[in-house]
Amino acid sequence: MTAKTKQRDEPVKRVKREKRGRVLVLGQRLLRDDKRACLRIARRVFRAANAGVVDVGLTFVHDLEMQALNRAWRKIDAPTDVLSFATGDGEPMPGDDDVLGDLVISVDTARRQARREGHGLDVEIAVLVAHGICHLAGLDHERSDTEASVQRACEQTLLAIARVDPASSLTTRTHAAG
Repeated sequence: MTAKTKQRDEPVKRVKREKRGRVLVLGQRLLRDDKRACLRIARRVFRAANAGVVDVGLTFVHDLEMQALNRAWRKIDAPTDVLSFATGDGEPMPGDDDVLGDLVISVDTARRQARREGHGLDVEIAVLVAHGICHLAGLDHERSDTEASVQRACEQTLLAIARVDPASSLTTRTHAAG
């Protein structure tokens, strides 16, 4: 019996693949020409945060839709850049163990912020995804200066791992380093 024959006679061992987390994207057409770069960099930030074991929903909307969501959930009648909806905030649902939550990003606001900050839409999307993931993990920069510092470090770490300038982080812009 040759080595080739012996290999065929042995049963094939199936390697069980571990579940990999996914980014489930809606509204990506709003990204237009920047779609491929934005989704690639968003997935890099997601992988940096998650080690690929949970799912995150990522929805892109216009300012008008974002304003309606912000009014309904935060009682603020204005658009914002990103909203985070953590799975653990509501009633438990079957399958929630594998879902971290949902992020909603206003493409209109992201474009304005990217222009103001002097970088591309893809970098701004990465910044907003990092910011949102930190919120999904339970951090809130609005609760205290200490928590703002922790969230800033979280965002900067995610951005650095995703190969985006950590100085771009949203909490770095909105809270003086302390």
